[in-house]
Amino acid sequence: METVAELHKRGYGRLKLFCYIKEGIGAWRHWLFASDGFPGDASDLPRTALHGSIPWLWTPTVEGNSAAEAANNFMEANPELAAEAQGVDTNYTQWYSEMLRSKQLGILEMESPNMAMLDGQEIDTPYSSINGNPVKG
Repeated sequence: METVAELHKRGYGRLKLFCYIKEGIGAWRHWLFASDGFPGDASDLPRTALHGSIPWLWTPTVEGNSAAEAANNFMEANPELAAEAQGVDTNYTQWYSEMLRSKQLGILEMESPNMAMLDGQEIDTPYSSINGNPVKG
């Protein structure tokens, strides 16, 4: 989660994190992708996306001893996705940054634009609504 925030700071503001804990097996699943919105579910993810699963079938998405090192490794290992992620999504990056500040050790579960859980508590997302109107990703 911290690596995504680091990449946002470096100008990769279209990079999004889609993550959840797979019920029944307790495996952490996550996808990184570039988009101006947020998909309704995993089947709507863009073609260029990275997937990871912890603890089963370990497929690391980014590696590094720090968020900065992992961000460097991400850009080097995934140039196509990095190029697609360049740009700005102010609503998402501000929300993401604030979410990390408020719950530094939290686990984010965000399976859809309409629901996010952080440490077991539902939180608003930048795609839930704008001025009371639902936002479509």
